[in-house]
Amino acid sequence: MKIAAVLFGAILTGTQAFGASFSFTGSFSQDDQLQQFVFTLNSPGSVIVRTLGYAGGTNFAGSVIPAGGFDPILTVFQGTGPSASLFNVNNDAGCGLVGTDPVTSACWDSYLTLAGLPAGQYTLVLSQSDNGANGPTLGDGFGRDGQGNFTGPTFLGGAGSFIDANPAQRTANWAVDILRADDAVLVGIPEPGTLGLAAAGLALLIAKSRRR
Repeated sequence: MKIAAVLFGAILTGTQAFGASFSFTGSFSQDDQLQQFVFTLNSPGSVIVRTLGYAGGTNFAGSVIPAGGFDPILTVFQGTGPSASLFNVNNDAGCGLVGTDPVTSACWDSYLTLAGLPAGQYTLVLSQSDNGANGPTLGDGFGRDGQGNFTGPTFLGGAGSFIDANPAQRTANWAVDILRADDAVLVGIPEPGTLGLAAAGLALLIAKSRRR
């Protein structure tokens, strides 16, 4: 899996700072893969999370993201680790809020405005459409855990991966922006049943990021 992350500094309006913004790109190896991010607010605020991989566009870092990636879901949990509680989710943000794919004419990127968040840490999970959170906690896993390349049988009626509901063949690529957070790190999600072991490693990653 290829992953790149770019951090940009505080967004300023007048003299008031609204945190930093983070751009991440990468690709999945199969349909049921998940990608986890943890972002931090040092004081109450509002955060925007969005994808650009489906329809393409220019991310906050200024990189041009090509269209053609899989249909994404963004799920936000309050806290970190298995006990983090389901907070908000978006599958298709809709035309006007996200871009329109030039091949499918669908507006299936995801976008969430998380207004008035308390200070603390939040877990953002990227998954492919039809692989939603079981809820109400991160430890409950996702509906397609362990099902490998499920999109071919689900949307095409045969073998295949990275197929959307049109159905159309997509790529494994994704792009995520986290805007107005104070810190954000990218970490992997373990296989179901090992989330508890991952919590300690996640805490170490966050601590190292803060020291940097």
